[in-house]
Amino acid sequence: MTTVPKNQMKPHVIFLPYSGPSAIKTMLKLAELFHYKGLRVTFINTEINHKRFLESGGPHWLDGSPDFEFRTIPDQPNCIVSSAHSGLQVWNEPETKFLNYFLDLVTSLPDPPTCIISDGLMSALTVDAAQKLKIPVMLFWPIAACSYMCFYQSNYLVEKGIVPLKDSSKLTNTSQDTLEKTLDWIPGMKDIRIKDLPSMAWSDPNGKFSTFINEAAKISSKVSHNIIHTFDDLESSIVDAFSSMFSSHVYTVGPLQLLLDQIPKEEKETEESNFNGYSLLKQEPECLQWLGSKKPNSVIYESLQFCHTNLRSI
Repeated sequence: MTTVPKNQMKPHVIFLPYSGPSAIKTMLKLAELFHYKGLRVTFINTEINHKRFLESGGPHWLDGSPDFEFRTIPDQPNCIVSSAHSGLQVWNEPETKFLNYFLDLVTSLPDPPTCIISDGLMSALTVDAAQKLKIPVMLFWPIAACSYMCFYQSNYLVEKGIVPLKDSSKLTNTSQDTLEKTLDWIPGMKDIRIKDLPSMAWSDPNGKFSTFINEAAKISSKVSHNIIHTFDDLESSIVDAFSSMFSSHVYTVGPLQLLLDQIPKEEKETEESNFNGYSLLKQEPECLQWLGSKKPNSVIYESLQFCHTNLRSI
């Protein structure tokens, strides 16, 4: 990624994450990297998530430089502020006025945007908005290429009659045998089993969230640029498969934190911004004290936020 010369007018990029904590965190890191390279950034959150940031880091935590600004869009009525805040509820309910909110916000900006970088799960909304605004849109997938490919291919499980499983809620011997079957038709993913796919692909293939993700993945093939949070040496076969499947450009950018760590300390200190974190939840340093009291390699950490349903297939 090249740096914009200081005497050149800065491109203005709108960043729009999916409304989930990990998705926002990853998108923020990408925005920070783009900003460091000389781009003007406007980062859009829902009002609830913006409030959670301020509660987590303090009232001035998101005070950015003149070239890194945070803006908000109203949430759905009756949304509940919690760590389990549903991005699907915020962005995809039929009655949502997201598109109008987004268009009004973007057109009100004093500096017209050059491009939208949207979370891939937001594609159904942002591609439509970009067309109305007549500006380019890129999709960013803050997940591994393998997860993205599984979402992209999941509808074929239904078309081939593999799912829905009979009695999937009980996981009978028959359904367990089905989950062990190897699939040979997913590009770049040799010898993957059904149980290795995201659980929603086989446990609830016609559910609202499964349909939402599958539709978003399909739209991505029609967008000119897709960015995946991975790196070529890790998932080269899948990245190559996407490049051959799509007529669009497919880029890898990651791991983002390692790229941010390469920014010289003195340059970080010159940034005119108080933004210094990514968590929507207030930090609890007491757990680090507890961790420090344990022997090395004696503690295992597991995050269950997005993978808890997969425990049934382990």
